[in-house]
Amino acid sequence: MYDIIAIGELLMDFTPAGKSKRNNLLYECNPGGGVANLAAAAAKFGANVLFISKVGNDSFGHMLKDAVTTGGVDSSRIVFSGEYQTTLAFVHLFENGERDFTFYRRTGADAMLRKEDVDFSLIANARLLHISSLNMTNDTSADVIRSAVKKAKEFGVPVSYDPNWRPLLWTDEKTCKARMAEGLSLADIIKAGEEELAYITDEPDTETSARKLLNNGARLVIVSKGESGSEYYHKNGSGSIDAVPVRAVDATGAGDCYFGTALTLILKEIPDLDNIEESALRRCLNIASAAAALCCTRKGGMPSMPTYSEAAELLQKH
Repeated sequence: MYDIIAIGELLMDFTPAGKSKRNNLLYECNPGGGVANLAAAAAKFGANVLFISKVGNDSFGHMLKDAVTTGGVDSSRIVFSGEYQTTLAFVHLFENGERDFTFYRRTGADAMLRKEDVDFSLIANARLLHISSLNMTNDTSADVIRSAVKKAKEFGVPVSYDPNWRPLLWTDEKTCKARMAEGLSLADIIKAGEEELAYITDEPDTETSARKLLNNGARLVIVSKGESGSEYYHKNGSGSIDAVPVRAVDATGAGDCYFGTALTLILKEIPDLDNIEESALRRCLNIASAAAALCCTRKGGMPSMPTYSEAAELLQKH
């Protein structure tokens, strides 16, 4: 049995790595993609994770599959495409560690995942299915997500969802907003940023947005607030979690790290999402916050994920 089956984006991040003697910007290849990062983070915390995606049958695609395997994630369901090339993203870093992206993904292989690429029967034996909005950017891959969620619901497997709002990856705003909202309606556990939540729900107040999602079927809503920490909402309570202060180098993958580690711990410590024990949830999210902080001190997405012992040690010092 898999703890987590994750379906979604897998791409090569090009992260700034100094300048050449001619003063030209140099880039380092770092395996990444929001769902891939989450899978790697969960595996580092001991979860048994299967990752489903598609890459090009090119050098980047083979590097990515090897990186997923090396990270302790089951990569056996990553498909190689002869039609499409591996998705690429160029990361632009700011002094505070925040970043911006330039994507080459409109016909990237991970965005072209098809239903025939996926064995949906595997989901019946998973403890959690994780999805992201980025595999809903076109009709073909959106059908994959809908079919996966349908199978999860059939067998009582909870679904986690990260909207991962990237406006430049959508062809139009109407489709973007509708499909991101569709993802919210399918999920039991949601992690979203303040801006994402306000945009999708049309509610500027965070708590109002979160309560709306709970009323629509979500069982746990986590709102990430960057350096200000995070908030959580469930039917029996709510609260906030402090961020762990560090000197940030690169925030790429930090939100994925937070969610992946949080989900792993929630699976271990909270057997019933309808009856969440407050103290257990806070333990999970405090450790996840420390893991995300450590992620920010390292460059790249997938390679920067910490272990449980590293996160626990940082939290104890904090």
